[in-house]
Amino acid sequence: MSKSGFKTSPCTQYLCPAKILILEIFHIFLRLKFSLSAILGAIEGFITTFKGNRQLVVGLKYCGGCNPNYDRVALVAYLRQRLAGQIVFVRYDQPEAEMILAVEGCPTACADLASFEHLPVFIIKRPSEAEEFIMYVENRLNEQSAE
Repeated sequence: MSKSGFKTSPCTQYLCPAKILILEIFHIFLRLKFSLSAILGAIEGFITTFKGNRQLVVGLKYCGGCNPNYDRVALVAYLRQRLAGQIVFVRYDQPEAEMILAVEGCPTACADLASFEHLPVFIIKRPSEAEEFIMYVENRLNEQSAE
């Protein structure tokens, strides 16, 4: 058994130490009941800190999905890919969020954003607005790096 309590088995004894470490981290997060989004955010944040790059931490808020005109999850996957190394998505209720991205499925934009008055909020109601968000993030990061 390792220090974190992860039980080694005949299957894991042949894994390289890095893979075992990843499994241990995943096990810890599961025990703490973190969401997949938080796990990915933490891993991306760790990698970014290790590399010394600055990333924008964005809280992700979806609408209820009652009348989606496009695949909202696919749009976020596209944003994650396009902004790799520049952005980390976390749950909207995570305290480390520096801004909120509200991904609305239609022009009604029904998601309740009242609790985010203290943070900048960017709303996407259609796929074409994804490019505007990308430009917003890049400009914000450029401004922060110039300071």
